[in-house]
Amino acid sequence: MVELVAKCFCQGDEHTKTLYNHISNVREQQLELESILKASEQFLQDVSEARTQLVTLQRQRQETMWSIIRNPQLQQQQVSTSELDSNIQFMPSLGNNLESVQLLMDCREFTQKSNSMLKDMLKEQEMSMGYFSSLESNKCINS
Repeated sequence: MVELVAKCFCQGDEHTKTLYNHISNVREQQLELESILKASEQFLQDVSEARTQLVTLQRQRQETMWSIIRNPQLQQQQVSTSELDSNIQFMPSLGNNLESVQLLMDCREFTQKSNSMLKDMLKEQEMSMGYFSSLESNKCINS
C-alpha cells in the first residue's frame, strides 16, 4: 500500500513538472506575441501618419498644378523654397515607412511561426493530457 502511495506521489510530481514546463512555454509565447502586437500597433500608427502626409502632399501638389494651369504667370510665385523645404522634410519619414513595412513583414512571418509553434505546443499538451488520463485510468484499474 505504501509503495502505491509513493508511486502516486512520484507520478504526481512528474506530471506537475510536465505541466509547469507547458505553462512556462505558453507564457514565453504569450510575451513574444505581446511584443509583436505592440510592434504591429506602432506600424499601423506609422502607416496612418504616412498616409495622412501623403494625402497632404498630393493635395498641395494638385493645388499648385491647378493654379499653374489657371495662371501661368504665377508659376514662379507658386514654387517657393519654403514649400520645397517642407516637402523635403517628409522624405525621411518615407524611409522610415519602408522600414516599417519591412518590420510588418517580419512581424507577420514571426506571428505565423509563433502560431505554428503554439499549435504544436497545444497538440503536444493534448497528447500529454491524453497520456496522463490513460495513466490515471490504468492506475484506477490496477487499484
